[in-house]
Order: sequence, then C-alpha cells, then structure tokens
Amino acid sequence: MKQQTKTKPTKTCKAHWTDKANEMLKGSKIIRCEYLSQEDCERELWYNSSLAIFLEKNKKRFWIVLSQDDEMNDGGSLIVHNDDGWDTLPRISTNFLNKPMP
Repeated sequence: MKQQTKTKPTKTCKAHWTDKANEMLKGSKIIRCEYLSQEDCERELWYNSSLAIFLEKNKKRFWIVLSQDDEMNDGGSLIVHNDDGWDTLPRISTNFLNKPMP
C-alpha cells in the first residue's frame, strides 16, 4: 500500500508578494520624497527620473525607487488612487529635469 504524504498548502504568488510588501513597508514613516537627480539617472543608465521615497521603519532608513519593470531598466511612474479618483506622479525625462514647467 502506498503511503500518503501530507503536502503543505502552497502560497499563491499574490499572497507571497503581498506578505513581503507588508513585511517591508507596513508601519514605515515617510521621511521625504524627491525625484532622482540627473547624476543618479546617468549612473543607472536611465533616461527617465522617477520618484524616490525615503522611509524609516524600526530605526532603519531605506528608499523606494520606482522602476518601469522588474529589471530596473528605467524610471517608473507612481499611480495613486484615493476617494477623489486616480492621479499619477510621473517619471520625468532627464531632458526636462532641470527645465521650468510650461
């Protein structure tokens, strides 16, 4: 007779990454927000500057930097949703970083 083995339920990808995000970010305090500098973008070989959010949690400080994809190929945008609807904090082309707004 074949012995049955109990298998542990597998966590879904969504559940895994949601748990990881909560572990990393929940309870963090935003210290400041700023866009990456021209020099930061050049160092990363990016053509677009993204918002960077400086956080503190349990006396440790760290940055969240938005990327267009998982391989960090360029800066990304942040989509914000609240009771008033949707808004975007865009990535900014490095060609326009230090130019005045129209």
